[in-house]
Amino acid sequence: MTEDWLFQTPRSGAASVVVNNYLFITGGYNNEDERLDTTEFIVLSGASASSIITSPAATLAEAVANHCLVQVSDTELLLIGGRTDALVATNAAHTLTFVTGSIDPMGFFIPLTAASMSTPRARHSCGLMKTDLGDMVVVMGMFTE
Repeated sequence: MTEDWLFQTPRSGAASVVVNNYLFITGGYNNEDERLDTTEFIVLSGASASSIITSPAATLAEAVANHCLVQVSDTELLLIGGRTDALVATNAAHTLTFVTGSIDPMGFFIPLTAASMSTPRARHSCGLMKTDLGDMVVVMGMFTE
């Protein structure tokens, strides 16, 4: 069974990840095709749309769309690449750290710059691979024009 949920801000080109019972949505484009620096979360607390709570969360360091998001630890997400300028993909990777014990949706993230990729990317995918050498973030595909 599927149900439609309304976001606080309509968005496309956003990235999301589930952490515990929260679905975090970051960035994307609004209805005017402007990049967003906002995030929001949905509390997954039941089986129907009436039990879903959407709420704004923290603001990102800059507006971004067509990026990817991966959970790298219990308290950290990695936001990778995307478009921060209408014509340019970025090679930046930012760590979003959860404020532990926070129940205030505006206090969930502390954004930090983490690293950069050798190639700017947008419209790509990323995931966490567990290997004998340890955890590795893998980034696949790209659109740079």
